[in-house]
Amino acid sequence: MTEERRSDGAATPGPARTTDRALAALDAVIAAYSAVGLIYLASGGFDLGFVSVRRFSKPFLLLLALASLRAAIPRSSWLPRLLGAAARRVRDRAAILDRRTPWAAAALDALVAVLTVHLVSKGTAFLSNVLFPAARPRPFPMPFEAAKFAETFAAWDSGWYFDIAQRGYYWNPSGQSSIAFFPLYPMLMRALAWPFGGSDRALWTAGIVLSYSSLLLGLAVLHRLTAKTFGNRETARRTLLYVAVFPFAYFFTQVYTESLFLLTSDSV
Repeated sequence: MTEERRSDGAATPGPARTTDRALAALDAVIAAYSAVGLIYLASGGFDLGFVSVRRFSKPFLLLLALASLRAAIPRSSWLPRLLGAAARRVRDRAAILDRRTPWAAAALDALVAVLTVHLVSKGTAFLSNVLFPAARPRPFPMPFEAAKFAETFAAWDSGWYFDIAQRGYYWNPSGQSSIAFFPLYPMLMRALAWPFGGSDRALWTAGIVLSYSSLLLGLAVLHRLTAKTFGNRETARRTLLYVAVFPFAYFFTQVYTESLFLLTSDSV
């Protein structure tokens, strides 16, 4: 049996070395699929000739399966070590910023709360959209090729806010009307979409950006309010996590007014 030396000087047997190589290859595949996913989210798809990604449903499912498999294997490899080193650098920088300004800690804790909770919920919602048929058809169109992914950001009353941002209010004496919805959120959607042409896609994207921005800012303000009240960052961090993990908080990242309401109510 062949052996090699680890960084600590101990011998690594052949089977363990093979396992390390397999895990390193698995980490490389996960990193590659993650990079493709980020590029897809930023660009809406791409075609390089030899590599073409127009829909990310199947790659996402494969990435989810590979990540779950990797999480079940406690053995370390280059990717966990790289992520661990990056996390330590972020913590060190955050500690420096925390000493300089308390808003840095609030922003970091708000970002962690959103990433750890809402990205998981969005991934679960997308997986459900891919695997299970809709109980009822969506009553409004969405101008995106990846409709199943876009639907994780819009449901039910999202169509009303989009309609108000697109053409304003209307009154229908014999049916439902848009006058039941408050104007601030669709006004901001329209304002954010205007520099980008005000198209349907720009309006939907503006609504998503508005919801996430309002959520992050609202959680940061709530963090500062809690820290000032109780004088403890840990209490503020737990408060943000409790707000983020509450089931109704899923609508904070929808094209809904909830995140904007959270921000404005914190700021009053």
